[in-house]
Amino acid sequence: MMSEQQLSFGPGRQLEYIDYLDALADFLLQFQNVPTVKQKISLAQQSVRAINQGFYPPTLNAMEITSDDILAVQAEILARYPDDPEHGNQVWADQREALEQVDYCLQNIRDEFIEDFNMYAYLTPQFLTALSQYLNGRPTLEIMAGQGYLSAGLQALQPNQKLYVTDNQDWLNQPITAVQPVIDVESLSALEAIERYGTEVEVVLMSWAPDTSEIDWQVLQLLRQKYPSLEFLVIGERDGATDSRTFWQNAKLKDLTAINATRPQFDLIDEKIYRVQ
Repeated sequence: MMSEQQLSFGPGRQLEYIDYLDALADFLLQFQNVPTVKQKISLAQQSVRAINQGFYPPTLNAMEITSDDILAVQAEILARYPDDPEHGNQVWADQREALEQVDYCLQNIRDEFIEDFNMYAYLTPQFLTALSQYLNGRPTLEIMAGQGYLSAGLQALQPNQKLYVTDNQDWLNQPITAVQPVIDVESLSALEAIERYGTEVEVVLMSWAPDTSEIDWQVLQLLRQKYPSLEFLVIGERDGATDSRTFWQNAKLKDLTAINATRPQFDLIDEKIYRVQ
């Protein structure tokens, strides 16, 4: 049972078999007597299952296997074989290899979100609620919306909020299997969408723009030149996995710390939401 509030984006894919979950099930049995490791594996399972069933996933914290986790595994083995060090050493050798595999799975959980669900930004009910409260019902345009997870969450929280959800699906050139959008997404490029809806909204949202294009920099220039009154919110990793180098070099950023506090970093990507000018 989920410990956080539930928020749905639709029916979900309802996949009957997911490789990632199958691997985690084996590891859960192997480390069922090590609470810290078991908890991380269980949370990873919970996150993937939630998205598969049409719910936004719970908050994740750092998912890597730590030195404390390793010590806990060693202590559990020692407690099982206090008088048989040879057997204990053999068990530890097996467990150490398994821990490396668990660590790889946990630290790369975002790859699972992307490959099976096309969810790039990690969107939790807490994050979406904080963002929705910040937007306070203002009419909003989302550009580069992908499969629409961000706007679908905002719409679920504020059904009367006017949201324009757009994407031209250029990102489908990437080697992943495309899934159906979870909300109606209008086929428009980022620049086309701003030109069409720029006078009808107060906020523009952009999440996980590619780092292989400077379309984000073109967007920022267009907003500065023709729509300076619009608030521009960007979700991504500064100087990292998202957006172009030119964009980060030229953007004037304000970290929306209260919203970001709802979603701690859990993998190597330090994604945050910024107000950009």
